[in-house]
Amino acid sequence: MSSQFRDTKKGQIFGIPGEFTVGSGEHKIRAKYILTKLRPGDDGLWENDLASRMVPWREVFQLKDLSFDELLQRDLDDSRVATKLIPYLLGNGGQDARFFPPIVAIIVPRNADKTGIENFYPQPATPGKDLFGELFDVLPVEIDGKVMDEIPLSQIKYNQTKCAFVIADGQHRAMALLAIQRQLNKSWADNPFAYYYDHIQVTKEMVASIELPVSIVYFPDLFDGNPALGGKRINLRTICREIFLIVNRSAKAVSDTRQLLLDDEDFGAIMMRQTLQSIKKRKSEQTGQIKIHSVSYGDSDEEDGGTVATGAFQLSTAVALHKMHGLMSFANPTSLRWLGAAEVKFASTRGFISRAPELLIGVPKFTVNSIAQKSAKSIPPDQVDLIVENLGQLNDTVFFELFDHFRPFQVHTSQMEALRTTLSSTTNRSDAVQNQCHNLIFDGSGTRNVFEAHLQRLHDMQQENELDENSKLQLNHHEAVAKALTAREREFKRSRAAKLANIDEQQFFTIATPEDQKILEEWSQRIYTTLSTQAFQIGYVMAVLSTIFVFEDERLLYSDRLELTKFISQLFVIALDKTFSPDNETKHRTLAGVVMAPRSSAFDNSKPGLRGMLSERVSDINERIWSFFRYALLELLFSEQASAAVAAHINQNGNKWAQKFADKLPHLAESLIRMRIEQTEKIEDAYLKQADFLQVLMQETAIANAKERSSDEIADLRRKLEDDRRTLARKRVSEHLNASVGPMLTAKEMVERIKNGGKKVVPGKVKK
Repeated sequence: MSSQFRDTKKGQIFGIPGEFTVGSGEHKIRAKYILTKLRPGDDGLWENDLASRMVPWREVFQLKDLSFDELLQRDLDDSRVATKLIPYLLGNGGQDARFFPPIVAIIVPRNADKTGIENFYPQPATPGKDLFGELFDVLPVEIDGKVMDEIPLSQIKYNQTKCAFVIADGQHRAMALLAIQRQLNKSWADNPFAYYYDHIQVTKEMVASIELPVSIVYFPDLFDGNPALGGKRINLRTICREIFLIVNRSAKAVSDTRQLLLDDEDFGAIMMRQTLQSIKKRKSEQTGQIKIHSVSYGDSDEEDGGTVATGAFQLSTAVALHKMHGLMSFANPTSLRWLGAAEVKFASTRGFISRAPELLIGVPKFTVNSIAQKSAKSIPPDQVDLIVENLGQLNDTVFFELFDHFRPFQVHTSQMEALRTTLSSTTNRSDAVQNQCHNLIFDGSGTRNVFEAHLQRLHDMQQENELDENSKLQLNHHEAVAKALTAREREFKRSRAAKLANIDEQQFFTIATPEDQKILEEWSQRIYTTLSTQAFQIGYVMAVLSTIFVFEDERLLYSDRLELTKFISQLFVIALDKTFSPDNETKHRTLAGVVMAPRSSAFDNSKPGLRGMLSERVSDINERIWSFFRYALLELLFSEQASAAVAAHINQNGNKWAQKFADKLPHLAESLIRMRIEQTEKIEDAYLKQADFLQVLMQETAIANAKERSSDEIADLRRKLEDDRRTLARKRVSEHLNASVGPMLTAKEMVERIKNGGKKVVPGKVKK
């Protein structure tokens, strides 16, 4: 007997039933479906009602409250729906046949506060029957009171309040039909995405013959208390992600980041989602802490998630976090050596399987002896939870020390909060252009990408004289928004630059020359361009890990490792801060202070400094350059400007790692000297391969041959030219290092400077 939905409106779906399975072995789970149809219109039919309910998650749930385990759909490209799919369905695309393959939608229970979904259906009202309490029932269709076995038809009666549909495949198709339905019925209300569809004209006659197939899927065994599930890590969230990946593997490729958001096999991906979720939960009043709008999690298929574009509002990416989690938990320990490190492999299928267990020594109830990076599905769920929680905490300690306490990142975060406050004012929220600026900056980078793609499509249509009057109005609005957005970005960058340089923004941009204003803005932008790269962030993580690795002979327990990780992370951020911190709190009205200090150009490729040193041999930064930044961070740790602060951190009372670290200083300093030599040799080699030098070498050799010099004389000539070139390279290295870290000292002199509290050391005066 069917359950009854008291005091609720029941929805109905009719169609042909079917069944398949998902997974394999002990993880195999039954899936059932009803193949049915959607139909736009206002005739009150169940097909019309179902078409209205195939809505994107952004309308069903509060996206800000969803966990990253629940981000099951791609962000919608409303521009593509409005300019490509809807014209196709309405017969304006030049094709006569207007048909889409079936949409795949999973019926799920909303949770109580409607911010996500429950893990399971309720227990069936009748064992063996698909009657799920007050959620939904699946029943055979009766004709004249009889079930017709020879005509397989079923119906779903569902609670419209408690049920939602997760579109695993075809959400753009579903959105096309939904937009047609809303244009026809004028039912957009105050939907913020309605402006993409304002230009579309729809009549009842135009949609009379449009019907689209849809498969409504459910999982009859995923109910509360089902003993057959045992300890399996299977629930509606995991199975929805699995279905999404399966149906999209042969369709439009899922972006790298989207795959990471759905991957339940890769420990690095699971920990990445945990990190993002902890950032997402942060309240706006928690000032100075990085927020989700400063981390791009690749919420658009247009992104690869791997880079942060120059000038963007994001400082890091989900892909970078995934790589760092993988390295910290699964890298071969030999890659952590300061000297002679093995090459690292990002997101290896196995990783170094004994690394994670070593990191978790001393964690209560932890029993796993080997852990591959991509093995989460083959490990007992209780152990997976322990691994993710404890490794994640260890790794997040390193991340958040950088993102929350490194001064340039703090400045970025505080200015983002200031911008958000400005755009959230009543005046700006009531202004259509400024309100959209707020959404494009703070609602995820996918929203921004769709907007820019749509503006480009409108410009293309304008070039082809294809714009109607409504589309022209839309183009005018989009151009106004783009102009306002550019202005907001400029204001943000100016404010950020002024705060980073400890300059009075209002006074400076009132009285400073245009040239000085440009110098300030470009100085700041070059710094953030470097700091937002994977190379720098991986280099920072590896610097922390390589320093901790020096203590590995002590066989650290997890609790000790956590304390040591905090101590070392703080140490590197303290050193980094001294590179970009003003000497005092004086607010400058002119181009003065830290912006003019040579050390502040450490990550500026246009001036002498560590980044300039790297530019002597490579022009672009990518993840493979991380080892240079690891070396650069050790240089800054021993730098002249950081020595006093490093000494204060080491000499703090009550930290058991302080003296242990002090004992390691000579080893670290010797390692730095050897790495400095290695970096110098790389630059010398690069200088010998530069085109201008090769041309001089060829010309001088030709002249010597013309003068009939002997082969020995020519060889001597070439050696002298090469020696002179190496000397020039070493001179440039010295200039770069002197700008960023101060006079070149021996290992013993650098250690002595820190032990003396940062007091100035004269080169050559410390006894050997």
